[in-house]
Amino acid sequence: MKLNTFFQNLIKEQSKLHEKEKTIIELSLKIKYIEINIKKLGNKYRNLCTDKLELKIEELNNKLNEKLNTLNNETISEYKLNLEYDGYFMHNHCDSCQRNCHNYCDCFGSSLGRCKYFSFYSQSCENCGCLKEKHKIDHYHYVKKLENKKKDNSQLIQEEKNRIEREKKRIYDETNRKNSLDRQINELNYNKNILIKEKEKNIKEKNEIKKKIDNIKKQMIFIIIKLKKMSETLVNIANNKNHLMTENDYIDPLLLNEIGKMGLNKEELMKELKD
Repeated sequence: MKLNTFFQNLIKEQSKLHEKEKTIIELSLKIKYIEINIKKLGNKYRNLCTDKLELKIEELNNKLNEKLNTLNNETISEYKLNLEYDGYFMHNHCDSCQRNCHNYCDCFGSSLGRCKYFSFYSQSCENCGCLKEKHKIDHYHYVKKLENKKKDNSQLIQEEKNRIEREKKRIYDETNRKNSLDRQINELNYNKNILIKEKEKNIKEKNEIKKKIDNIKKQMIFIIIKLKKMSETLVNIANNKNHLMTENDYIDPLLLNEIGKMGLNKEELMKELKD
């Protein structure tokens, strides 16, 4: 009966050992899967901007200010016609097209009293084609001068602002993705550590079960050896002694002999061994 109990316990412990081994394999696979994901996220993390957000934004703002300062102060040179006074000569000039149709005009002092570029019947200037009423003959004439004026860079300024804003948005988005990857990697590492601790716990329990199985096997082997020895001795006694002896008459000498070999107290162990 005791041997049968040991056998049942052995089966139970073997089943527990199998379950522990299965659990350890599953935990190992989960840990490996998490490690692969951490590596993938780590590669994405390294490809992102790792500089501090404030420094990047400040650098972009400085670049924008420098560019805007250049564009706002940029000038362009161009020729411009200005009507200027000439106190020495008469000029025939057109206010419509801003041309000097007849410089140093002295035609007004002629007998006809009109500029040579106007015929008697003509309504337009023969030089510029504009109406005669748009012309004046006086001491003013149009003079072309090179002038500097501020260049209109409003479109370029807006484009530069838009470009910097897009760059800022990219940095903000990149930083948000970086922070998101940080959270994901930390969460995976946290879960990985939990699984590692669970695996270590199961390995420890597995080793304890193996020790228990080894101990049960040793006890079963010990019992089997004892039963075999007793069985052989009982057969010899039965063959050589009176068949009217009781079962205890056969077993008691064997028990006493074994107790004597083990150096144990005969009276205390006799009943336990019989049981």
